[in-house]
Amino acid sequence: MPDTGTLVFFFQQQPFLAYSLLASIILFVVSLFSGLFRLDFISALGPRGLISIVISVISALTLRFLCLTLFNSSQLNADAVSMGLSRLPLYFITLALGPSAGLVAGILFLSLGNLLKFPDLILLLELSVLGWFAISPSPRLFWWAGSLGVIFSYALTWAAAGSAYLQLEFQNGSSLAAHLALHQDKWFSLAVVTLVLAFVRPKLYERFLPFSHIAPEPLKPDDPPLPERSTEPEPLIQELFVSRPKTRTLNNLQNLHLFDFSKDRTKIELTEPILPQRFERNRQSSRLLEGIELPNLPEQKN
Repeated sequence: MPDTGTLVFFFQQQPFLAYSLLASIILFVVSLFSGLFRLDFISALGPRGLISIVISVISALTLRFLCLTLFNSSQLNADAVSMGLSRLPLYFITLALGPSAGLVAGILFLSLGNLLKFPDLILLLELSVLGWFAISPSPRLFWWAGSLGVIFSYALTWAAAGSAYLQLEFQNGSSLAAHLALHQDKWFSLAVVTLVLAFVRPKLYERFLPFSHIAPEPLKPDDPPLPERSTEPEPLIQELFVSRPKTRTLNNLQNLHLFDFSKDRTKIELTEPILPQRFERNRQSSRLLEGIELPNLPEQKN
């Protein structure tokens, strides 16, 4: 393991290559641990998971052999087209089971296909990132999630590890033209794979691979349903609105009684001051209440 001084010297001499490799390592660790936190390796290394991975690897090798045979005499690069189209089964198993399954499928595919060069090994990082993107948004819920995940994982992987490869081999990892020239024979296969995954409906993942640990958890049947929001007012509020007296408005000035100067005897009696003569006139020595004589009440002093 290199010491700190060697790493510092490497970063000083090859900063672009060093940072590209560091970004690739961080991307791989984050993608792999996103699946490990959800225990996706249980579904990948289980009996059904291993059988599904083996079937996907065999399908990928078969597609590669057919593409090398069919496109050998065409103007297209047979090796690039075969590497692109053979990824379809690997993409499907990664989208269904997560980054651990994609990593295992990629290792088996590269080992059995004798593809152990540096550009081919970038496929392992690409499958890991694709499994990370498959967690959310899940292709089990959205039909476009698989195609979108393939595009973003391909672009992100080759932006990090692809830049390191170009810088190490040709010293032009920062050149956009070099990246486009490297992938010019792969656009056709990538477009075909993306289009095919767009037609894979979410129900297919649940039908063929329902045992995934990265699948979103469905709602439990015993959970109470969410209450529906009613547009009708509550009974108490409705009663308050109904029993509230009508307010006066300016629609009819006569209802306001602004210009009514007639005397109201009831209001006058309630608001008229009590005069001493009236108080003396109403005073009595005793009061009778239902035949019971009450004593005189003491006078209140002002």
